[in-house]
Amino acid sequence: MILQPAQADVVALWCLATHAMEHFQHAPRLAITSAEKGSGKTTLLDVLGDLAPRRLNSGSITGAAYARVVEATSPTLIVDEADTFLAEDDVLRGVLNQGHRRGECLIRCVGDNHEARAFNVFAPVAIAALGALPDTLLSRSFVIRMQRAMAHERPARLDEKARADARRLRAMAARWVEDSVDVLSAASPDLPEWMTNREADNWRVLLAIADCAGGAWPERALRAAASMKATAPEDQSAGVKLLADIRAAFHERGVDRITSAELVAWLVAKEDRPWAEWKSGKPMTAVQLAKFLSRYEIRPRLAKFSGASARGYDLEDFVDAFNRYLPEAEGNGVTDPHFEALPKVLPDFPRESGAGNGVTDEDPLEAYYNSRIAEEVEHVG
Repeated sequence: MILQPAQADVVALWCLATHAMEHFQHAPRLAITSAEKGSGKTTLLDVLGDLAPRRLNSGSITGAAYARVVEATSPTLIVDEADTFLAEDDVLRGVLNQGHRRGECLIRCVGDNHEARAFNVFAPVAIAALGALPDTLLSRSFVIRMQRAMAHERPARLDEKARADARRLRAMAARWVEDSVDVLSAASPDLPEWMTNREADNWRVLLAIADCAGGAWPERALRAAASMKATAPEDQSAGVKLLADIRAAFHERGVDRITSAELVAWLVAKEDRPWAEWKSGKPMTAVQLAKFLSRYEIRPRLAKFSGASARGYDLEDFVDAFNRYLPEAEGNGVTDPHFEALPKVLPDFPRESGAGNGVTDEDPLEAYYNSRIAEEVEHVG
């Protein structure tokens, strides 16, 4: 089992945190992934199970079973081989996401009278999978990406003596948390400015544990956070990928309006993106594109394209979404507050010109800026 120093520190702090969940509002998941089998995922789960309280191992579990067992025993759930069943179980994915935050419940009808009952789903979870886990789960997780050891890196096997030592550490961890109740209950660690949203929720737990432990641990925890942030691969959601590709489509084509059919064809032609096999191995359709974009309140319009009516999209409808969800859209160099939501103007790109085809020699984004400036000048005047 090969772990980088930052990963080892995160695992150690997470194990302590499982003993102190009653003091926190969030239960960060520990997501253990690898590109290939034989990388140590199951071994790490064994160690975690020996260190965490009330371990419950499962190689397969349903969402309903998860909720019932959490309600009954408040375990630390240890889930292996999630790649074999998680993708097919919407309910399980939902409760794994919900259980990240205290107070979330799964509601089910029980008994002969089908009485509605709320089941608590808040619990720490370590989950291992070959390949990737769902984006929504990764955002609630500390991700430990493992690699198969090379010949000269072969670690010692996890024998019974080592596991017995881990179980003794579990008892010591429980006592440490018991002795630190007052400090943990009042914990409010300072977070770096770059930690936001769920990332901040997750690290608030581990930094509180590190602050309580004292010594070098606060600094080690911050170093671990920075290291994992710097080395993490880009985990973009499908929505962010789609917005980025649509922005690229407008730029590459040099237009400020595009038909739904043309946009879908452009997306599907990108071999390194998921649009060519969007659903059940089939390409994304115009209807699926419209449905996906509706979550950003972007909808196709009926307009004239080359003299014919067709449904399509205007660049200006994407301005807000580009600025909110594409980090590289920041830094437009525009200081006036009226323009803070404008997308970034990218470098020059090739374009064709021609009468009646909706394409001009003027950069469409530049034209959009100029029109907005003219409107502001007219308004001020």
